[in-house]
Amino acid sequence: MDNEISELIKRKLLEYPDLPSRTLARMIYAMNSDIFISIESVRDKIRYYRGKAGDKRRKEVLKRYGKYF
Repeated sequence: MDNEISELIKRKLLEYPDLPSRTLARMIYAMNSDIFISIESVRDKIRYYRGKAGDKRRKEVLKRYGKYF
């Protein structure tokens, strides 16, 4: 399930690279409210993949994926 969620988030980030995180989170949550707890949980994952979730998590994304989405 987590892999499916990660792929969904990354796919949407590539599809809408300029959309603000909150707007994108609302859109993803509206289409997939059955797999997410809240809009904030979606937004947290978006911020993680964009490298906007703090220094530790930013380094983690670069180490794991080699880029931000």
